[in-house]
Amino acid sequence: MVSLYERNMSVRKLTVALVAALLAVLAAAPAPVQAGLFKISKSREISIGRDFYRSYRKEHKYLDNTPEGARVKMIGQRLVQRGGLTDYTYTFTLVDDKEVNAFAVPGGYIFINKGLYDYIAYDEAMLAAVLAHEIGHVHERHYKKMYEDALKAQLGILAVGIALGGRRGQQAMNVLSTAGNLVFLKYSRDDEEHADWWGVRLAYLAGYDPYGMSRSMKLFMKIEGKLGQLELFDLLRTHPDPESRMERTKKLARDFSGHEQIFYHPPQPPSDNPLHEKKVRIIKLD
Repeated sequence: MVSLYERNMSVRKLTVALVAALLAVLAAAPAPVQAGLFKISKSREISIGRDFYRSYRKEHKYLDNTPEGARVKMIGQRLVQRGGLTDYTYTFTLVDDKEVNAFAVPGGYIFINKGLYDYIAYDEAMLAAVLAHEIGHVHERHYKKMYEDALKAQLGILAVGIALGGRRGQQAMNVLSTAGNLVFLKYSRDDEEHADWWGVRLAYLAGYDPYGMSRSMKLFMKIEGKLGQLELFDLLRTHPDPESRMERTKKLARDFSGHEQIFYHPPQPPSDNPLHEKKVRIIKLD
């Protein structure tokens, strides 16, 4: 299980990588773009995503040349093609990381950790749903607004801290940073629900069991203590309640397909999987 220290270090590394990528893009931008400092175009999103992809690879092993990595890419591209998405050139990457997590960055770069992959690999519909969920975030450009708003907030907080100076400035920055988290909470829940909709829809369009998303929510409830706490660009937000998401995505699957879950004959989880349920023995009494 990942320690709190390791998670904090991971958050710090991700934040540094993102800030570096953003500053590099802004520094190379022409004057008109710099004038709109908080506005990020689609081409800039792609630049930020590409820079992060290259930077992240320096500290994390990408499992592209493995059967598992190839499978992730195959499923991801099938979702994109069957969904008719042409907005980005999507890149799907399996990362050699034990933390249970999946995330996306602007420009079509989608990552899933081996820690999560191992839990859902037996059920391709679940794997497809998780990837489709992340595709939804990218396609809807959820991160664009979050990125712009977060940048505005952080620069504003920095300005207050500098103005006050010293210990008072640091205290003010800490208080404002905490309060700022609440501002983004509603948007994050809306975005997560929207991404869930894409997760169910794209999986169904690609020919997968659309109930895979609701099963993944059930899994997340089972392993809540092991879930990654640093989904990229989710640092300022929390996820909606998994149980309500499970019920909502079940309804979405039913609405899209017109079938109940049993119609798709979902695979039996392996015995070491948290979703595995022992068969109940019925004892007949004479």
